[in-house]
Amino acid sequence: EKTPDLKEKLKTYLEVKGLSASSISQYYNCSLQFYFSKILGLKEADEVEETFGADVFGNWIHQSIEIISEEVLLLKNIIVPELKSKVLKSIPLVLDRIFNKHFEGYQVERGINVIYRKMAEKLLIDYYEKCIFNDTEKLIISVEEKFSKEILIKTASQELKLKLNGLIDSIELHDNKLVLIDFKTGKVLSADVNLGSKLNFEQAFSKANKGKFRQLALYNYLIIHQLRTHNKINGFNIPKETELVTGMYSFRDLSEFHTQKAIPEDELIQEIETVMTTLVAEMMNETKPFIQTPDLKNCEYCAFKNVCNR
Repeated sequence: EKTPDLKEKLKTYLEVKGLSASSISQYYNCSLQFYFSKILGLKEADEVEETFGADVFGNWIHQSIEIISEEVLLLKNIIVPELKSKVLKSIPLVLDRIFNKHFEGYQVERGINVIYRKMAEKLLIDYYEKCIFNDTEKLIISVEEKFSKEILIKTASQELKLKLNGLIDSIELHDNKLVLIDFKTGKVLSADVNLGSKLNFEQAFSKANKGKFRQLALYNYLIIHQLRTHNKINGFNIPKETELVTGMYSFRDLSEFHTQKAIPEDELIQEIETVMTTLVAEMMNETKPFIQTPDLKNCEYCAFKNVCNR
């Protein structure tokens, strides 16, 4: 059971650090892992590895796109075809710069990491050729920008101000569409980002394997709040009639942008705030302990599996 001291720590975490799509998914996948990681602040022991993992490779790609967007394409400027050669030339330079700054301990000149280096360059070239310089006039408004909103949550025993966070990979303006983009190095299907016909919103949102749907729904919610409150993103004014589009690119297949079917704004706001109230009430319920996941697949890469004897 949750002691008063634990509930106070949990309340502080929810109000100060807050929840994001990744931490919510962690809770739904294994509430005990969420407890170890977020509430106790336990971390995996640092180990120097020689071979990239998927997380390191993904971070390398994300950070390279961020630098190229900020320094080569320049934010809030129309992307013109003349920039293409400059961007393509910058890719190997930026990859090496990010690698040398953030990934000390890995050997890019050895073994399979040589293949990863070539793969990273190929993926970025494909991305800019297929998704940026594709004859559609666009501008990049922001990259890796964090958005937050407080939600007043009232449970049976107390109320708190939940902080909800989202870090959006890229926000672009295409004609009259504001496009929220998330990049994945793994596989993405259109079914992953949408409700489907058999689930209502709350069922889909709280389903452990619907993390991609959950992530895009939260991004939509946060941007709706941002536009209604400030009417601008990163200092750029967004016209009120602009259509909001949210989706994911998978670097495994950049030919398709997997968009989430639009949910009316007021309906989405109500759905998100309802499901967050349910989630927080469950987290704060002293009779509902943090427990191990019954799905052993979730334990495979968990930093705490030795603690759990899994």
